[in-house]
Amino acid sequence: MTDRLAQDCSVLLIDVAGSVQLRRDVGEVAAGRQIMHLLDSAIATARAHGASFIKAYGDDMLAIFENDAIAAAANVAILARLDIRR
Repeated sequence: MTDRLAQDCSVLLIDVAGSVQLRRDVGEVAAGRQIMHLLDSAIATARAHGASFIKAYGDDMLAIFENDAIAAAANVAILARLDIRR
């Protein structure tokens, strides 16, 4: 019998690099808005690619992918990286 809790999946963890410096440079409120915009975009993209669990806290986001897990997690990471450069 297979353990129903054990399964193949990929975990994507996004941590916004430079958020402390951003907060120093533009202030807490403006930095918070920019970080939330980035995380909201990453969350929407993760959901569109089939993430089954998403949690965001501060400047971090966690998403779990079960189907086509590696490809989906990689796509979201790439798209999030592209979004931050806009």
